[in-house]
Amino acid sequence: MKLEILGESINEFFDRKTVNFYVDFEKGEKVKLLDVKKELSGRYQDAFLVVNTLKNVFGQRRMNGTAQIYSNEKTARAVLPRYVLKKNGLIEDVKEKEKK
Repeated sequence: MKLEILGESINEFFDRKTVNFYVDFEKGEKVKLLDVKKELSGRYQDAFLVVNTLKNVFGQRRMNGTAQIYSNEKTARAVLPRYVLKKNGLIEDVKEKEKK
């Protein structure tokens, strides 16, 4: 898996930085959201990172994605929808807890 950053933009209203990137992968390799998050966390160590989208490019071994980097976790939890937090493993669904 090779991750390349395309660009960054700053949103001062929400106190975040949006990063656009793509991931190249080999045939048969599975790209997981949490693996991409770990790779990006290595580059942006001092911030709270959330991967928003990760979509496959039709006909290519490439995925495009966006990530949002917040200065602290409190701001991210206040701004982001619940499904994004769940997708990134930051909260656990109440229904899943009841099943266990």
